[in-house]
Amino acid sequence: MLIVDSSVWIEILKDSEKGQKAVEIIGGDPVFTAAISLAEISHWCFRYSQKTDEFLSLIILRTNDILQSNRVTEKRAGQLRFELNQNIANNEKQVGLVDCLIMALAEESGLAILTTDKHFLKFSGRTVLL
Repeated sequence: MLIVDSSVWIEILKDSEKGQKAVEIIGGDPVFTAAISLAEISHWCFRYSQKTDEFLSLIILRTNDILQSNRVTEKRAGQLRFELNQNIANNEKQVGLVDCLIMALAEESGLAILTTDKHFLKFSGRTVLL
């Protein structure tokens, strides 16, 4: 079972090669989406003049559950952000708080993360990179 990151949902919505590969990986398996990912996808839709309501509805229909954070998850996300960025070089991109929240949700739920973002590989949990 997987948490599908917003980067993958966007590839699926664009019907790109990566999106098609993601659909194959997902198959008929249960998938989950972090609530914060819906905000990221909404932002992408507005930025690129896409059908926001239609795309969000498609994702919600395909998702078995939208994962919400709680105080424990949010505390862990802050800890992950600190730990993952602690020894980062000045020119290296930091792992953002939203992605750390997704990592914390994955850890809490025992799920792997399906993503296109390489910085998720820094996370000790399971990451499936497209």
